[in-house]
Amino acid sequence: MKAFRFLLVAISLLCVIPCFGKRVRLNGNWDRKQKSIGIDIPITATVDENMKELSLQFNRNIGLVYVTIYSLSEEVIYYEVLDAIEFSSYTIQLDKKLQGEYVISISDNMNNVYGLFEF
Repeated sequence: MKAFRFLLVAISLLCVIPCFGKRVRLNGNWDRKQKSIGIDIPITATVDENMKELSLQFNRNIGLVYVTIYSLSEEVIYYEVLDAIEFSSYTIQLDKKLQGEYVISISDNMNNVYGLFEF
């Protein structure tokens, strides 16, 4: 019975932990209209270093956002406007030749979050 319980817990953890990439820590803030609720960033970003993919998940409807990925020398690698609806996810396929550190910036002209990742 203990082995079954352990197996059930292990399977549950695998469902919760992202399997495909390393999480990108996003800094900045994203203000909510309801100030009495704690402010958190409604976006999760993960990077798959092998496939050179960046995945974005939006935890609530925040409307149009501007996604920019640029190198530390400020060369723009990727730019797109996304409609971020609740529970939507987007995968950004980057050039396989990219190496080094990059910055992702997500903005809606009032709020801005950014994160550093590397390949």
